Amino acid sequence: MATRMQQRRGTASQWTTANPILNAGEIGFESDTNKFKIGDGTNHWADLTYFVDGAELSNIIDGAPDLLNTLNELASAIGDDPAFFTTVATNLSNHEADTTNIHGINDTAELATKTFAAELLTNATKSNITITGDKNGLTITAENGVADSTTDDLAEGSTNKYFSDELAQDAVGNNVGTGLSYNDSTGAISVDTTTIQERVTDVSDTEIGYLNGVTSAIQTQLDDKAPLASPTFTGTTNAADVIISGDLTVSGTTTTVNAEDLIVADPLIYIGEGNTANLVDLGLVASFDDGTYQHSGLVRDSSAGTWKLFKGVTDEPTTTINFAQGSLDDLAVSALSAEDITSIDATFTGTVSGITSTMVGLGNVENTALSTWAGTSNITTLGTVATGTWDATTIATTKGGTGLTGFTAGDMIYASDTDTLAKLAKGTANQVMYMNSAGTAPEWRTAAAGAAFSELMLIGA
Repeated sequence: MATRMQQRRGTASQWTTANPILNAGEIGFESDTNKFKIGDGTNHWADLTYFVDGAELSNIIDGAPDLLNTLNELASAIGDDPAFFTTVATNLSNHEADTTNIHGINDTAELATKTFAAELLTNATKSNITITGDKNGLTITAENGVADSTTDDLAEGSTNKYFSDELAQDAVGNNVGTGLSYNDSTGAISVDTTTIQERVTDVSDTEIGYLNGVTSAIQTQLDDKAPLASPTFTGTTNAADVIISGDLTVSGTTTTVNAEDLIVADPLIYIGEGNTANLVDLGLVASFDDGTYQHSGLVRDSSAGTWKLFKGVTDEPTTTINFAQGSLDDLAVSALSAEDITSIDATFTGTVSGITSTMVGLGNVENTALSTWAGTSNITTLGTVATGTWDATTIATTKGGTGLTGFTAGDMIYASDTDTLAKLAKGTANQVMYMNSAGTAPEWRTAAAGAAFSELMLIGA
């Protein structure tokens, strides 16, 4: 018994709407187009291709010759090039560039044929010549006697000029310059020696070149040159690098050295030579402008006989410095050693070491570490202590003190002996002061009831 297979089916619209995924090998049939697709288990219906039957293949081939009726034959015909159309476009572009490189014309429509060129020449409007022929050859014939004409028959134009021998000779003769003459017949140029000096015998062109720029007698110029031995210069002298092996003496009022660095190999710089009357200041001065042009430096003040590190002087220094115009400058040093420091108003910060009691006028102080000074019994004279806080033992009455260390509000001081002070503690309410029975010290007692104030003050022991 034969097996009947029934495939999935539906119209083309139904398949498109459902767009299912057919199993691998499953057939889907379009009932209204008689076409079908075979599933692969992955792609939807819209992504599958129709199965082509013989009739459709025949329509595709459509009578193509036997050598081009298969896809393989078509691929071979285009060289199996999947980018065939790109290759063709590239070749056409390259061909255009190659032809342009040959004739230099981008637009090939502008290229002319031999026939076109021949017709263009023969049909053109011409004067005094006739052009005949075709692309195979042209003949140019002169008319109106042009072929037999000479320059005498031509009129020289304003731009297209011509030269005959005579015109060339005239051009040379008219432009040889002063002291020279030109002979038309021989073509020779003669020199007038009264105008142009003849060449000196045995003097080369190089030697003559040495005279370039000479505007006066050579001997006069040589005399103006400085001799090699002991030369003397005046005015401004310019030179490149100068090396002087001997001594250099520079005289004048001001010597200016315009250099980035001034290096002196000698360990000493000697200034002030000849200052026998001590009338000029000596030292080094620098100028700067921080908004105000001023000078600073280290100079010995001849009037004071001291070296001063100064700043703020705006006057231009001459032989002296206007110290009154500025002030003394600051100085930072690592260590300072001096035999004597006088007239100084200084403030020290940090640790000051190496200063002895003798240096500061305290030769009799036993311990120079004043911050931990234990004191001395040798102080015999003392001035007025105007400020400060007393932080020591109690001052005895014989020294102007009380001999007491503290009080309570209301306490009273009295003399308990000829050189001793004592304190009486304050009393309570309604107490009055009495003299004790020994008559040596005051004391507080309760006042009698109803006693008058005046009576209380007269009560004895």
